[in-house]
Amino acid sequence: MGNYGIYIWPAYGLVLIGMIGLWFSSVLQNCKIKRHLKLSLKDK
Repeated sequence: MGNYGIYIWPAYGLVLIGMIGLWFSSVLQNCKIKRHLKLSLKDK
């Protein structure tokens, strides 16, 4: 990477943080939807 490593590694870090954030958001949304479906099916 030569002299560009100082720019590339932080970019990889930001992408990793973004991907972890998206994964976490997806897991929370999935739990929320499952909870909502369980409650709506229980009422019927």
